Amino acid sequence: MVLTELRKPLEVLNMPDPTLAPDGVIIRVEANGICRNDWHAWMGDWDWFGLNLALPHVMGHEMH
Repeated sequence: MVLTELRKPLEVLNMPDPTLAPDGVIIRVEANGICRNDWHAWMGDWDWFGLNLALPHVMGHEMH
């Protein structure tokens, strides 16, 4: 699910493959959980302490 606008419905989008950084790795994610922190990001609640997400933003950080 991709956040394209704050407080708007999430969208199912095909995203480009990531670019490998010289000191990084790329992993294949089979499933991804969305939690309350993601809800706060979707609502724009994190901007009070300086977190402004670059959009589009792929939701979720609980990978399986």
